Amino acid sequence: MKEIPLRELHHIKDDENTAFTNLGIEKAVIGDSFSVVMPVKDIHLNTHNTVHGGILFALCEEALSSYMAYKERQGVGMDGNIHFYRPAFSGDTLTATICERKSGKKVGVYFVELKNQAGKLIADCVFSAMYTD
Repeated sequence: MKEIPLRELHHIKDDENTAFTNLGIEKAVIGDSFSVVMPVKDIHLNTHNTVHGGILFALCEEALSSYMAYKERQGVGMDGNIHFYRPAFSGDTLTATICERKSGKKVGVYFVELKNQAGKLIADCVFSAMYTD
């Protein structure tokens, strides 16, 4: 299994601020699949002391962005749909694993599963992306 810092994958300088660094998403993990990992902190929580749904969506979207960077594809997300199954909490480590469902000349469809450190499904997303390269 190989780990790549997201700054390296996206060619971001150490002093540059980005959405994924502000969220605390630090690395991609490549093995049989492609994943990004985020340790949950108190700043990710909503008023119910669970991880805010927007944070979960952003983590899944970063999986898409990082996967496309890894595959050296340029593109933008066209749409995304998330389904929530259970809450995540401060102290959890969340892993968003992406699977390419279809990749055409101009459009791709991707599925992301978001799990906690115990392997419990927190959410899943379906994204479509338009390639610009």
